[in-house]
Amino acid sequence: MITDLQNDEYDLWGSINKTFKYDINKSRRDGIDIRIYSSLEILDNADILNDFAEVYTNMYAEKGMVGKKLGISELKAYAKSGHLVITAAIFDHKVIVYHSYVFNEECCRLLQSCSEFRAADKNIRNLIGRANKRLHWEDIIMFKAKGVKYYDWGGVASFDNPNGIDNFKMSFGNERVSYYNVHIFRSLKRKIYHYLFGK
Repeated sequence: MITDLQNDEYDLWGSINKTFKYDINKSRRDGIDIRIYSSLEILDNADILNDFAEVYTNMYAEKGMVGKKLGISELKAYAKSGHLVITAAIFDHKVIVYHSYVFNEECCRLLQSCSEFRAADKNIRNLIGRANKRLHWEDIIMFKAKGVKYYDWGGVASFDNPNGIDNFKMSFGNERVSYYNVHIFRSLKRKIYHYLFGK
C-alpha cells in the first residue's frame, strides 16, 4: 500500500475512511503530544531506541510471541546513514505509540509500529488506538512537508483476504502496488553468514 504524498493535503485527508477521520480528530482532544526523532537525535540519545525496544518486545510478548526483539543494530545503521526517523505519540509523559521509518527524498517506508494498548484498560486502549491513527496522519503530513513523494505502508499480507493490519492500512485509502525488496550482501564474510544461517 502506497500513499501518494504529491496529492494535496485535502485529498489525502479525504481518502481516509470516515471512522478513522473521527478518531484522528478526537485524538487531538485527548491530550496526545507528537514527537519526531531525527537520525542525529536517535544516535545521541540511547534511551530512544531502548524505550522503543521495550515497548516493541512487550507488545509481542503480550501477543504470545516471546523473544521477538527490535533490530536495534539495523536501526542504528539506518540512523548513521541519516535515513531513519522515529515518531512517537505521548500521553501523560509516556510514549504509548512508536513508528519507525527509513526514508530518502523519494519514499519513506514504515518499518515498525508498536503500542502498549494490550496492557491497558478499555478507555486507555481506545485512546491509544486513536493515537496510533493520528500518528500515522501526522507522519504523512511530516514526510509530505519534507518533499518525500511516497509513503509506503510496509507491505500487505493479502489484498484478497486482508487481516486486521491490512484493513487498517487500507482504511487510509492507499494505492496498491507490487514490488520486491532485495538484500545485497557486499562483504565475503556477510555472504558466508547468509549462506550458512539464511539471515
